Amino acid sequence: MTGRGKLRLLCLTTGLGPLLLFYFLAGGVLREHRQLEATFSLALAAACLLSFLAASVGVPWLWGRALTRIHAWCEHVKKGELADLPVLPNEMADAADEDDLLRLSRDLQWMIRRIRLREQELNRRTVDLEEAYRRMRELALVDPLTGLSNRRHFFEHLQVELPVAKDCSRPLSLLMLDIDYFKKINDTYGHPGGDCVLQGMGKLLAEAVSPREMAARIGGEEFAIILPGVSAEEAARKALEILQKVSRHCFLYQGVRIEGVTVSIGLHTLQKGEECQADPFLLGADKALYQAKREGRNCVYCCARASGVPVSLEEWQKRKEKQSEREDARENGLFSQGLVRCCCRDRQVDGSG
Repeated sequence: MTGRGKLRLLCLTTGLGPLLLFYFLAGGVLREHRQLEATFSLALAAACLLSFLAASVGVPWLWGRALTRIHAWCEHVKKGELADLPVLPNEMADAADEDDLLRLSRDLQWMIRRIRLREQELNRRTVDLEEAYRRMRELALVDPLTGLSNRRHFFEHLQVELPVAKDCSRPLSLLMLDIDYFKKINDTYGHPGGDCVLQGMGKLLAEAVSPREMAARIGGEEFAIILPGVSAEEAARKALEILQKVSRHCFLYQGVRIEGVTVSIGLHTLQKGEECQADPFLLGADKALYQAKREGRNCVYCCARASGVPVSLEEWQKRKEKQSEREDARENGLFSQGLVRCCCRDRQVDGSG
C-alpha cells in the first residue's frame, strides 16, 4: 500500500472508529428505540461518507502537492538536471515551525547543494587531470629544448609510415641532418650558446615541414625529417632549401651573432611499393649523412638504392638524368621497332593484294 493509501486508511479509522464503537456498545438501547436506531444509522452512513470524502480529498490537498513537488524534484536529481531544479518551499524556515514534509524539503535542498559542490570540485579536478595528461604527453613525445618531436615519437611515427607507404604504393623519404662542428660552437659560446643554436634549428625545421611531415630531434645535434609521399627529387629540393636557410641564418645568443652554422644532410627514399624495415631505412640515410660529413660537410648526399653506396646530390642527379635518357632511348627504340613491323606488315598485305 502506498503512503497516500495508508493516510486515507488512517483518516477513515480515526473518523469512524469512535462512532462504530459507540454503536456496538449502545446497541441494546438503540434497538428499543427503532426511530433512534434508524436516525443513528443514517448519521453513521453520513459520517462514513464524509470521512471517505475527507480521506480522498483532504489527504491529497494537505500532503499531495508537497509530495508531488518533492517527487518531481527527485526525478530532476536522478536525471542529473541539477541546474534547473525547482525551489522547494520553506527552505530557510526554522526547524521548530515546520512539519515533516517541509523539513524533508529543506534537507533535500541542503543535499543538492552538497552535490553541486562535489560536482564543481570533480569538474575542477577533471580539468586539472586533463591538463596534467596533456603536459605528460608533451614530455613523452616532444623535445623540450627544440619543441620538435623527440626520438621516441620519431621511431613510433616511422613504424607507422613504413607499412602505409607500402600498402598505399607511395614513396617515403627520410632526411637525416647533423649540425657541423657543433662541439666548436659549444667550446666558443658555451653550452647555453649551443642550446640557442639548437632552438633556432628547431624553429627552422618546424617552418620547413608541412603538417603531414614530421621533424624530430633524435640526438644531441642530430635531427630527422620524415616525408610521406615525397619522391627523391622533391626530398632533394627540400634538403637543399634547408641547407641554404641554415647557412644564411644568424643565430643570436645574448646579443652575440652566431654565424656560419651549417648542416650535413643524408637522404634515403623508398620507391612506390618498396618494402623496407625501419633499421635498414635509417641505416641508408645515416650512411649518406656520414658520407656528407666525410666529403666536407654543408652538403647533401643520397643513398643510391642500387649499390647502397652514398653519392653526392650532383652525382645522384646525373645518374637520374642518364637513367631517364636510357629509358627514353629504350622507349624510342621500341617505338621504332613497332613502326618497322607495321610497315613490313603493310607491305605484305599490299603484295598479297
